[in-house]
Amino acid sequence: NTRNFSLTMRNDSNISAKNMLELIGEMEKTFNSNQHRFVSVAKIMHSKAIANENPKDAINQLLYSVQNLNQWFKGDDLNKDQVLAHLTLGNLYLKINDLDKSIYHLTTALEISKKIFQDLRNTYVHETLDGLVVSYLKKEALYEAQNTYNMHREIFLNSDPRNQSVYDRILNYSSI
Repeated sequence: NTRNFSLTMRNDSNISAKNMLELIGEMEKTFNSNQHRFVSVAKIMHSKAIANENPKDAINQLLYSVQNLNQWFKGDDLNKDQVLAHLTLGNLYLKINDLDKSIYHLTTALEISKKIFQDLRNTYVHETLDGLVVSYLKKEALYEAQNTYNMHREIFLNSDPRNQSVYDRILNYSSI
């Protein structure tokens, strides 16, 4: 059932990409639908698992997941799974230096986050903003990077200290 699959995905952080793929196959048979939300979420998790080894396969799988999630959640019905899919896509595009697509998906993740999260000081938003600023800096779009930083300064200041180097880069650029 859905609960067991969900618990398996959450509790076993060492699950291999191959095992995750087998789990997705079982889920597709059980739910009898490629568009079932939990299948899409499993594909997102699998994509994250294979992202380092094969980013292009992960991107294709994530694009499929986003399409299915968009069909599953109609209209204004937004969900954090959509945020996760766009966030993961944005970071994968950043990894392969497709910066326009990275910025598009990270901006989409941020827009959805602002609509569904009461408190924006959460991991999804932090990771999205980090990726967005890095994408802008890599694209040498300093104004956009600084603007994103300034618009979300409160979130950035309370961010994980490991991310401080991203913000230091913005501040260093602005002092030049």
